[in-house]
Amino acid sequence: MKQRLMIVWAIAHKDMLDALKQQYLLFSLSLPILLSLALSFIPQDAGAANALNVVVYDPGESQFIATLQALPEIELSRVSQLEDVLAPLQADHIGGLIIPANFDAEIQTGQQPELVVSVNGERSIVEQQLFRRLIEQQVWELVEQPARINWIEQNTTSPTIIQAQHATFISMIVFALPLTGIFLVPLLIVEEKEKQTLQALLVSPARPIEIALGKAMTGVVYSAAMVAILLVMQQGWQGDWLVSMVVLFMGALAMVTLGLILGSLFRTSMQVNTWSGLLLLIFMVPIVVLVFDMPLFVTAMLYVLPTYHLVEVLQLSLAGETATAPLQVVSSIVMLLLITLGAFGVVAWLLRREES
Repeated sequence: MKQRLMIVWAIAHKDMLDALKQQYLLFSLSLPILLSLALSFIPQDAGAANALNVVVYDPGESQFIATLQALPEIELSRVSQLEDVLAPLQADHIGGLIIPANFDAEIQTGQQPELVVSVNGERSIVEQQLFRRLIEQQVWELVEQPARINWIEQNTTSPTIIQAQHATFISMIVFALPLTGIFLVPLLIVEEKEKQTLQALLVSPARPIEIALGKAMTGVVYSAAMVAILLVMQQGWQGDWLVSMVVLFMGALAMVTLGLILGSLFRTSMQVNTWSGLLLLIFMVPIVVLVFDMPLFVTAMLYVLPTYHLVEVLQLSLAGETATAPLQVVSSIVMLLLITLGAFGVVAWLLRREES
């Protein structure tokens, strides 16, 4: 058993080093990170031409409201009744704020009072995300810790729109994991064929299943590295982080095993570049779920894609709402497991055919 594990590690170690030597591969794998970094430099007011109108109920005359008034992106309208904020918002208002009467006093004593913030779901997604980000940023600067905000969706029957930062993180993950799984992993196998070293591996003590495990380990390691960087850059540990880690791991395994199938079928690097690029676009289609409420027949078609299940679970886990849809979370994770097991079975059969 130990000898078999050493063989798997030797194959994986060699592939990891080979990938580091190829600038083309490194640049391709760094694209999600570079894109995520570029998005962080986009001005927060890039999506809204006018100031955001916000209704405020502030019985304690909080200094926090004075801070918000100084922002050019926000225009405040004070109301004297709590019901005016909780009632359906007018079309020209992006949201409302309810500031506790003792807000400033609790801040000064090191506490973190909760803000109630309503969001007008009829306004554009860009405006909603900008409003959420501005409020979170201002609360963070005030209390120097993650905001305690009770978000209330108003004037909409659509699902809760996730925060802009979470949407960016999910989008980058849906880009990064397929990029590693169906681009890097197939290239590792195809290069063995082009250099005519695969046959040498097959006649060595390494069995087909161990070759596949070695390639898979390389893909998982690179996937984990990319996910870890994106987690830090986009604060992807928020919400139900344990569920996020499980679905990210299962998603990485599913994409890597699908990449092993492609690597077993393809013969040249050109084939990998062509078909993996097309498949990458297909696997990124579920990102639209973040923005639109999709018809049932579209959702049914997307259900076969592992990235669809990544999006579904990450939306819930980052928002801390997995407890509201446990069946959806479990079914998505089970689906990713079935994809992984099925794909690995196909890979083992394909490599055994190569051996014969």
